[in-house]
Amino acid sequence: MRLADLDDAGRARFVAICRDLGLTVPAISTSRRSVIDPVQGDDHLAYCHRVIDCAADLGAGHVSFGLFGPLSDAQRAALWFWTEPG
Repeated sequence: MRLADLDDAGRARFVAICRDLGLTVPAISTSRRSVIDPVQGDDHLAYCHRVIDCAADLGAGHVSFGLFGPLSDAQRAALWFWTEPG
């Protein structure tokens, strides 16, 4: 689930469920959405801003961003993507 892609109502429901269950979200991360991507960089930057906003709503004190590009076809087909070059 990409929490940053939830609309305001969906995010509020998620926060309420966590609260009701006594759960906290100390950190949130994203990868394969690199802001330095030459084609998708602007879209990825907008997504990263949504991740930051989402982290604030969740009370997460840490946000991690991966600067990785998309998986190659071989990586997508592999059981463990990191066993393939790329």
